[in-house]
Amino acid sequence: MADFAEYSRRFTWPLILWFFNRLLLVLTAWLSLSFLPAREAPELWHAYPGNNLLNGWLRWDSGWYLTIARDGYAAPADVVPGRQRNTAFFPLYPLLTRGVSRILHDNFAAGLVVSNVAFLLALLILYESVRETRGEEVARKTASLLLFHPCSFFFSAMYTESLFLMLAVLALRAARREHWLAAGLWAALAGGTRVVGVLLVAALAVGYMESVNYSFKRIRASSLWILLGLLGPLAYMGFLAHRYGNPFEFAAAHGALCCVADGF
Repeated sequence: MADFAEYSRRFTWPLILWFFNRLLLVLTAWLSLSFLPAREAPELWHAYPGNNLLNGWLRWDSGWYLTIARDGYAAPADVVPGRQRNTAFFPLYPLLTRGVSRILHDNFAAGLVVSNVAFLLALLILYESVRETRGEEVARKTASLLLFHPCSFFFSAMYTESLFLMLAVLALRAARREHWLAAGLWAALAGGTRVVGVLLVAALAVGYMESVNYSFKRIRASSLWILLGLLGPLAYMGFLAHRYGNPFEFAAAHGALCCVADGF
């Protein structure tokens, strides 16, 4: 009970700030769509017609994550140069969305749950990590800057940003505690969410070198756990090679998406 009371006291401030910040964003999105209606998007992106409270959080790439969570990746016959396809998007986020949708029976609602829970956990983990190393005041400033950054609304939408942030924070926190196996595994999951997750391997390597005071003589076999961070992207590339014959299909698909977007 004492530990629970301590954690409750410690996290009360970031939880209250998170609640009012997200409430403000939801109200802002609702008022914006109510009084300044957006151009009607294609049906794929229009999750709940007429529901301005939710529709603002389910636009654009949300539709691509929906197709993966609901139907899986594009059929090999649909992989045509210049044609848009969902293979540009990494699998962990839509897989989690599909899992939650088995409970909620709604892929869009499941995506919002995954995003918002992941963001809340990321915020609390980051807050606690900064509090342990830099103190309460800096931790509060960090949480405030993250929540009130102009782009922080992405963390509540049906996108991968919040999940990636949570996994990156977990990887770096594990590295700070010199738990290199855990750090590598969290980095692997981050790499299965977004391709930039591979950069965490470099960050973990720097963290390891710092832990041994940059002395090559003190490097141990435990450092190899960091390389687990490559497994996320490599696993997806293996899937793409097996199904489409091209491990870099995600890059080709991303190029097709960008070309179409530029055409607008």
